[in-house]
Amino acid sequence: EFSTMDSDQLPVPMSSPSSPVRRHVLLASFLAGGTSGLIASYGLLRWSEGGPEFVRRQAEARRQKLPERVILVRHGQSEGNIDKTLFKKKGDNLMELTELGSRQAKAVGRRIKGVVGDKKVHFYVSPFQRTLQTARNIIFSNFDPDQVVHVSVDPRIREQEFGNLQGDNFIGLRE
Repeated sequence: EFSTMDSDQLPVPMSSPSSPVRRHVLLASFLAGGTSGLIASYGLLRWSEGGPEFVRRQAEARRQKLPERVILVRHGQSEGNIDKTLFKKKGDNLMELTELGSRQAKAVGRRIKGVVGDKKVHFYVSPFQRTLQTARNIIFSNFDPDQVVHVSVDPRIREQEFGNLQGDNFIGLRE
């Protein structure tokens, strides 16, 4: 059961006293860990019920949800890597892989397959064409369909853009 504090609208357990120490623990943990931080803080408030073993069980349950391994892959060679003038007429997000870039993606896929074996995998991919093509080459040339649990296109992992800082104009700006 939770009630809401008027000052900042953070949920606090109904049974918690209004001591500032407990509110600060809850606030600090909530800000540091999101909802799971809130749950951990609630666990601290219930310390007397379960002691350190309760907190250990909570921490282990959170650890079990983490992936065994995270592998970061940069896209293969793209059109923009070999011809900088393309940025004048084609958007950065539309640059595609070259033939070499496709071969590079298939090769890195073989290396990843060697690391993960037959374990289930999840792919998180930027929405840029070259990264989508890299992911397709990795997946379709190396993994069985039932091994790939999920493929998610996530714009939060794309390159940060600060304008078109490539090509002849940018070279002059750097000097």
